[in-house]
Parts: sequence; structure tokens; C-alpha cells
Amino acid sequence: MNPYDTSGTSLNENAQQHAEIKEWSFGIRCILVVLHILPLFFCTTALLSAPRLATIFEDMLGSKQKLPILTLLVIDHAFALLVLVWLLAVLSVVLIFVLKRARQVWATALLTLLLMVASALVFNAALYLPLADVLKALSGGELSP
Repeated sequence: MNPYDTSGTSLNENAQQHAEIKEWSFGIRCILVVLHILPLFFCTTALLSAPRLATIFEDMLGSKQKLPILTLLVIDHAFALLVLVWLLAVLSVVLIFVLKRARQVWATALLTLLLMVASALVFNAALYLPLADVLKALSGGELSP
């Protein structure tokens, strides 16, 4: 059979292959979206706990001003940071399903995933490392500079 033949069986096979490729593409895009859930969860829980941690820091230290600058920024702007992280996640999901070229989808997914993982690490470190230092100082250890 000639591969350039436009008979019915060849067109049917091409249509089946095209449909299978679309199914795989959709599945891979869904997996890329699911990968964004874990860093989004960590960012959300850290930023939602920021106001409670601020009151804990004030009770233990007497003032928030004794905290590191990054911790103060995260505590003071927790809601705005939470909105930004969620906007980044929603934008990423929309772009993953709207973009047609595979390279653009992979680049978008990886870039936003890296940004979300990095922000989750920064938010958690900014909030929980000072808390660990305060608890260490209360238990008899020295407060790190």
C-alpha cells in the first residue's frame, strides 16, 4: 500500500492516531497541573498561618520589630502574597491548557512550578525559622543573632 494513498483506511488510521495523540496531550497537561498542587498547598498554609504567628511572636518577643526583615514582610503582606501565588497558579493552569506548542506548555509549567516551589520554601523559612529560634530561646538555649 502506498503511504501517500488517500484511501479510506489510511485516513481512518490517521484520524485514530490524531485522536490518541490528543488524549495523551490532555493527560500530560493534567499531570502538569496536578504537580502545582503541592507547592500551592504549602504557600497557602504558610500564608494563612502568618497572622496567628504574628500574635505568637508579639506575645513571646514583646514586639514584632525584633523579627528578621523577610519575616516582617511576609507577615505584613501575607494576604497580598497569597493572592499573587493563587493568580500565578491559575494563570499557569490556563496557559497549560491554552497553549498549543509542547515547548511552550513545558516551559510555562516548569517555570511556574519552580517559582511556586521557591516561594513556598521562602515563605515557610521566613515564618517558621524565627519561631524555632524563639522556642529554642524559651527552652533555655540562646537566641541566634
